[in-house]
Parts: sequence; C-alpha cells; structure tokens
Amino acid sequence: MNKNPNRDNLKPFKKGHDPRRNLKGAPKLPNLDELMAEVLNEKSEGKSSAQKILAKLVEKAEKGDIRAAEVLFDRGYGRAKQAIDLTVKETDVDFTF
Repeated sequence: MNKNPNRDNLKPFKKGHDPRRNLKGAPKLPNLDELMAEVLNEKSEGKSSAQKILAKLVEKAEKGDIRAAEVLFDRGYGRAKQAIDLTVKETDVDFTF
C-alpha cells in the first residue's frame, strides 16, 4: 500500500540545481562611508552639502532650537559622559529555585 498518495506527482531531484536557493547570495551593498562622503561633498552654489547642513544647524541653534545646538556640540566636542548607577541591593535578587 502506498503511504504517500502524492508520490506519483513528484519530480526527480537534479543534483546541483535547487530553484529555492539563491546561489549568488545577497546583493552587495555599497560602502556607506564612501557613499556618504560622495553625497556630502557634492558642491552647488559654491558650498558642499555638508557645509549647507552645518549652516542650517547653526541657524536653528541660534534661533533657540536646543536639539540643533545639542547635535552641534555632540559632534564638535563629543558627547558628555553620563553616569550609570550599577548598585544592586541584596533584597532585589531572588535566589530561590
């Protein structure tokens, strides 16, 4: 007795050919550093895109936009160190199994 009634519909396996597999792998992405450098160095009106972005950030910061000022200072001087409290009380830990 045939255990698999659909066995007659099966095609024979061809070694080395599986249409479900992507033998080429994932498509290669461009190097993000090079792409960003290329885009930000494009010049129009005598200024690069990076210079225009920084000018807008400075303009917004001068008008009172705290987030713009924060971005400028973080990029220019580095982000301020933040303290982290790692103390643990013994009563907080449950050792019962």
